[in-house]
Amino acid sequence: MAGVDAVRERQLGTVAASRSPCRRSPVDLLVWRIDRPELENRRFRRVATAIALCIAAVFLVGQTIPKSPAVETKKLVLKDKRGKIRTVLGECS
Repeated sequence: MAGVDAVRERQLGTVAASRSPCRRSPVDLLVWRIDRPELENRRFRRVATAIALCIAAVFLVGQTIPKSPAVETKKLVLKDKRGKIRTVLGECS
């Protein structure tokens, strides 16, 4: 229970939580040493989860379903490597 109280004090920013580890009693120091990695691990998990969600969102937003496999156009112009028009399909102007 003392560990939970220390975490709550630290999260609430009370006077007891603001004391440096050197000024605490031995029991408080042990509780602090145990709680500190737990808090760091909690922060790490939250940051890692946020990063994973952002990466997943980027990949999911990039996925689009094509409307149809056909290409629709009014006019198709085929040119060779030199830029000379070889074929015109569709409306001529």
